[in-house]
Amino acid sequence: MLIFDERPHVSLHRIPTAIVIDDDRETVSVFCEYLGLIDVSVLGTGYNGKEAVEMFEKVRPDVVFLDLLMPDYDGFYALERIKQMDSEANVAVITADRLDERDMERLERLCPSKIVMKPFEVEQIISMMDNFRR
Repeated sequence: MLIFDERPHVSLHRIPTAIVIDDDRETVSVFCEYLGLIDVSVLGTGYNGKEAVEMFEKVRPDVVFLDLLMPDYDGFYALERIKQMDSEANVAVITADRLDERDMERLERLCPSKIVMKPFEVEQIISMMDNFRR
């Protein structure tokens, strides 16, 4: 039995959507595979912060998975602009790099929804998506 909200033709049990942004193409590929295993629809992928902002504006996913340190336009650039567009956006920062005090202060100011250190386990992603769904 499907449950509908007040808007016609919108199911409350829809599949969550995401975009995945990381300068490492293999990380993007593996992350997308993880998301597929837990029934998250990946609407797009990108490899720098500028692509993240453009894609977020275009598709408005439920969650943005965003690498923090990338060449050219980094995750800080993307996080700041995404939060300007939608202060309630779910942005999970994924990073392998140790963050210094300045970076941590910047992150606190920008308020990502979650910070995950690489390497990550699929269980972490499942738990994160469960929290975003609530």
